[in-house]
Amino acid sequence: MPRAENYDFMGDAWKQEAAERRRKPRSAFRFFAVTLAIVLFGLVCLYSASYDTAINANLSPDYFFLNQLRFAIAGFIGMGVVYMVPMRVHKLLSVILLSVVFVVSFYAVLAGTGPVIRIFFLPPFQISELAKYVSVMFVAAYFSDRRENLNSLREVLFPFVVTIVFTVFIFILSDYSGAFQYLLIMLALMAIAGSPVMWLVLFLFFTLSLGSLWMLADADRIRILVSFFVKDADPQLFNREIITARAALGAGGFAGRGLGNGIFKLGRIADIKGNFIISDIAEELGLIGVLVVYLMFALYGFMGFKSSRLTSENDSFESLASFGLTLIVVLQASFHAMVILGWTIPSPTYLPFFSDSGTNLFLTLSYSGITAKAFRNRSRKPRKHEDAPSAPPEWEVV
Repeated sequence: MPRAENYDFMGDAWKQEAAERRRKPRSAFRFFAVTLAIVLFGLVCLYSASYDTAINANLSPDYFFLNQLRFAIAGFIGMGVVYMVPMRVHKLLSVILLSVVFVVSFYAVLAGTGPVIRIFFLPPFQISELAKYVSVMFVAAYFSDRRENLNSLREVLFPFVVTIVFTVFIFILSDYSGAFQYLLIMLALMAIAGSPVMWLVLFLFFTLSLGSLWMLADADRIRILVSFFVKDADPQLFNREIITARAALGAGGFAGRGLGNGIFKLGRIADIKGNFIISDIAEELGLIGVLVVYLMFALYGFMGFKSSRLTSENDSFESLASFGLTLIVVLQASFHAMVILGWTIPSPTYLPFFSDSGTNLFLTLSYSGITAKAFRNRSRKPRKHEDAPSAPPEWEVV
């Protein structure tokens, strides 16, 4: 009698491959659903925080809400475009966009425009946000072709130079929190890419030393630094609103006053719809609302870092880019709360997806298409038939 116990081994392999193909679009859809949920919740919170400001400015109560909604729609369109563009095109664009942002940043430093700049007919962009996204894409593309030769200083020197230049630019433009975030993101990305740890430590020490000297070279910057350690040292600076925003954090208690019932947005905090929106959320929705917000960011980060891990063997550029782009969102969300709590130097910081920062929302959503794309190109697990013989098993006659 012939034996054919392994005769159906290819059928099992095909079933596993079909299941893997179905899992990929589902993972990308889940990431899109999480992103959409954060954006919708952010729009609700923004409307609640901004309608009084709009009324006082003789605008429609939903003015800032509708403006943010337009950027959200544009951002999701951008997310779809980024998702469809081949990764080799993104590699090429990373060099072009880095050059453009370098020229824009250099002009902003020379012209003294501050941390925000308007490019021709486009809405205003924050320099640090542009630098973060284009630098992550460029460094991911750079290291994706050199991961086997990173023991040579020559191979990692150029990303170090790019990081120093943009960190200095952002710092000169007085966006201190943005400069520190940019530095941390780039160092983390270079570490994940495989750069020697000793060089990263030396690079961090060198950059922080330059930053400390720059902070101590100007009286206004010294006051900002002192206000970080002595909270009421200079109530005329940005620190005054931070103290008020911190009071709003505890005003809502566990469950909050109710959506729309906050009082700190009624003129007590000037930019509560932007740099202090988490204070309004805490006042109106309480500790529960704040936990929901940061649990959503945690889920976004978990899925983003998971996509990076899944593509690490398949496409190093996609993996590094997904890691860096996810870290931008998670780190900025953390710094938004840290500034208000007094855990970092006082500097305006938007809460991604929530603050009234239309171009920031557009960039975040558009580049989220890279992370969604990573789920589609995720690494495949070894299949059962890979080690199996190419021909069917022989019949054994007994």
